[in-house]
Amino acid sequence: MVAAIAYVVRVVIARAQGVDAAGIFQSATALSGVYCGFILSAMGADFLPRVSAVAEDDVTCNRLVNEQAEVGLLLAFPEICATLAFSPLIVSFLYSPQFGLATDVLRWQVLGVFLRVASWPMGYLLIAKGRAQLYFWTELSYNLLYAGLIWICVRLWALPGAGIAFFGLYIYYCLLMCVVTRRLSGFAWSSANKHIASIAIPTVAFVFLCPYFLPAPWHFVPASAATVLAGLYSLRMLLVLPGNQGLQALVARIPLVRVAGLRTGFLGIRHD
Repeated sequence: MVAAIAYVVRVVIARAQGVDAAGIFQSATALSGVYCGFILSAMGADFLPRVSAVAEDDVTCNRLVNEQAEVGLLLAFPEICATLAFSPLIVSFLYSPQFGLATDVLRWQVLGVFLRVASWPMGYLLIAKGRAQLYFWTELSYNLLYAGLIWICVRLWALPGAGIAFFGLYIYYCLLMCVVTRRLSGFAWSSANKHIASIAIPTVAFVFLCPYFLPAPWHFVPASAATVLAGLYSLRMLLVLPGNQGLQALVARIPLVRVAGLRTGFLGIRHD
């Protein structure tokens, strides 16, 4: 199903915007999934066995889904901001200036990737509980909607519409998974994830909008500052999670972190 929809998406783009546009779309898609692909792959290797082992315990399942989403969001948050802030430089460096049209596609796609990281653990909950038919129908609706959104958005907004379609798709998927898992196991977002969302969503939106309100190269300044703050926030939150004593000790040895206020607890830990 996934392979078929991916083929349909590229056919729609190629017929609407040309074969070059399909290649540019593919380049943006590859970039948007590089970093977060590691996070999602780790979920399949580590998270699925753990949640499957307690599939009959709804309370434990919901806790594990929230914990997995929390770690995923914290890992993805600074990377999303960095990609949004420096997407023109990233595309030019890794490909060439001729791929400049991929920048707008990439920026919209990474917004969708952020929602993908948040919603992915909920999809594993369906698999862990053996709800194969429910999983199939949710994935079918997701893929059919993607094909439909691509067809509409590319005609409305040309190639950047492909990125907008991807973002719209994951708004739908995140809402769908919230409804499905709530009925399946009573799942609800934890207060920790709500707190992360209250910080991450405005920050990501700010970095995304910087190029629309400030001319180049000035938009890099506030976007870079927001990216650094996002990285420090994620590091602080990751360090205070249970079981991170090894990471805390490693960070405590970094001189720059000491200067940044480690002794005063700026990062949520103390080093004496």
